[in-house]
Amino acid sequence: MASVNQDQQPFNLASRMELPNPVSLNDMKGIFASQNVDLDARDERGWSPLMIACGKNKKKMVQFLLDHGADPNAKGSKDGNTPMHFASIGNNCTKLPPLDYFYSRQGWDMQSRKEILGLLINHGATLTCNLNGLDPPCMAAIYNFQDIVEFFVQGKTHELRLSNAEKARVYEILGVAVGLNANLNAPTCRGEEHPCTHFCRALSIHKENSIKPYGNHGKSEVAASFSLFSETKECKTQEDWENIKSDQWSLKNQCFLVAERVLPEEIKDSYIFRRVFEHGLDGVMFHKGRNQETLSQCSQICRESIQLELESKLELGSVLVYLMTGIRYGGELEDEEVDECYKLLDLCLQVFSKDSQDLKLDVKLVDEVGDLLFDFALVFDSAKSKKMFEPLLQFGEGMVRVIRMQIGEKSCVSISHRILERVKELYWGFSEDRVKKDEYRRRQLKENRMRRLILRMMRCEDATQIDSNGNSMLHSLLCLDGHARHQFTKEIALILIRNGCDIEARDADGLTVKENICNSRRYEFDPDAPENEELMTLLSPPRTTLPLQEIAARTILRCKIPHEGIVPRHLSVLLTGEVEYSDSELYLSPSDCESSASEQGEWGYSSPDGSVSDGVMSD
Repeated sequence: MASVNQDQQPFNLASRMELPNPVSLNDMKGIFASQNVDLDARDERGWSPLMIACGKNKKKMVQFLLDHGADPNAKGSKDGNTPMHFASIGNNCTKLPPLDYFYSRQGWDMQSRKEILGLLINHGATLTCNLNGLDPPCMAAIYNFQDIVEFFVQGKTHELRLSNAEKARVYEILGVAVGLNANLNAPTCRGEEHPCTHFCRALSIHKENSIKPYGNHGKSEVAASFSLFSETKECKTQEDWENIKSDQWSLKNQCFLVAERVLPEEIKDSYIFRRVFEHGLDGVMFHKGRNQETLSQCSQICRESIQLELESKLELGSVLVYLMTGIRYGGELEDEEVDECYKLLDLCLQVFSKDSQDLKLDVKLVDEVGDLLFDFALVFDSAKSKKMFEPLLQFGEGMVRVIRMQIGEKSCVSISHRILERVKELYWGFSEDRVKKDEYRRRQLKENRMRRLILRMMRCEDATQIDSNGNSMLHSLLCLDGHARHQFTKEIALILIRNGCDIEARDADGLTVKENICNSRRYEFDPDAPENEELMTLLSPPRTTLPLQEIAARTILRCKIPHEGIVPRHLSVLLTGEVEYSDSELYLSPSDCESSASEQGEWGYSSPDGSVSDGVMSD
């Protein structure tokens, strides 16, 4: 170590190697020439200068530090990573790969990284496990850095040698990483991109060297939590792997079995738990083409995941959120998928119904439910969706009961508020002047479905509810948007008023809904214009006595008086707003759906600027 004055306070080089002013190689040489440098001093992350240089792929800087005595086997004080871990996969070594991790070789100079590894080995670097229990070859494998894996396994350019058992284990971990993160049905999924390639290499090593596979089955918590691990047999021969090579479900099952056997105890549960959970849910939501036995296995994983939520081993609401996301984005489900999906939704609601201080409802879930109901009513136009809509409405009512139990009758959490906030999306990109006949009909169908949704929610939610921003439901529906002119919006406003929403309620700024609309600067609104007279009358205190049946309707709805089968038909329609819609008034015919999909795509609809969205719009 070069220095000018040994009595000088040692310079912490690691603290100067990152932004905003990272030292260059020339800067480093100048520092060594003029100051006493502590090569073992760490930055706030616990990394030495050599670790940082290896992570950044700075070959000349690595050579300089090694020549000046940097320790090639130093360990990070917080994560246990060595310079070889950093050289293998960069700063990724400080964490495990996230779900759906995709490894791209773009921008990575693998040759330079292999040369840095060679430098470290030549200066005495050895293979050491970090705090996750992974040495550099295994770390490269779990991140699917195949070039680095081959560097260690082949050992042609350096003196470091892996045992045959270690080579086989690295290939098995690589197979797990490829299998759990790749689209196994993609045309490009072959050769090095297919997990069977790596699993079969491991089998060959076992067979040629008469060694047993690494590890033991069934010792982890994840194996005890999911029946998949006890009911599935691991492939033992290359023929076994060939037989399931094109079966994505079976392949992923095998990847979990291998992962449970070969991964270190430190990460086994954290790596596998969430992946098994999503594997099961994917099987339920995207079951097309699989047999009934597979659907049953998927459902069992989901039920076991719900049990894990009850045991606080999985975040509460995880299954519910994933199911709702699958319904929103997964398209139309087959009959058996619909049945199983809603059974699982009901089980999720039962979790929140448990009388436990530890099972608390995340209010964000309420917005998720509102988004699901709104998006389904907005987007799913085909008659095939009819079988899904009614169970979804029942699910929404069940969630309201959960909210009341968990948060209370007068909470500021409401599914209806979320739905009403998004009603404006019905009119994005819609112009009365230029609309085509088929587009106009499509919007009418959406309005009919949305009306049905809001009426159902009003049966169980309190229309007087004020949200966390101080808005009444009328504020959520009408304020700050120009869609107040639409007749449908006025009809929904009347439904809210009948159910008790106060037209005189004031928001956080102290404004009523009427004042908010009239004072809006964003939208030109003339309260005296003839076309706005109906809305202004609706939002103003009555100047004359209301008709008797209107008074009766408001009284019955606001007091939640039972009325089904009791009141006359004409009053019942006024109370419920329910119209006996035919399927053609709610959904498009199959031929209409095909032409509509060709124009916009299944999920496409226009935003205010006229562009077409390919996803769900939310605020």
